[in-house]
Amino acid sequence: MISRLALCGVAVALSVAGCGGESHQDLRAWMQEQGKGVKGKLDPLPQVKPYEPFAYNAFDLPDPFQAAQDRAGQGSAASSRRT
Repeated sequence: MISRLALCGVAVALSVAGCGGESHQDLRAWMQEQGKGVKGKLDPLPQVKPYEPFAYNAFDLPDPFQAAQDRAGQGSAASSRRT
């Protein structure tokens, strides 16, 4: 049990040591070479327009979320009441 725990500890220590800063120098040098002369340019932020409230005044119009058959039935019932 203790030997397995020690073995796991050694494996973790070796894997962390393998990620040290000394390795990958060729990759870091290549990245610096590729980045030479490159200048970033950001577009300016767009102007934010102020919110203009909108008053919905179509309460007397038919409900667009009601089925068309239901609306047709309401119209015929309303016309039959008038006669």
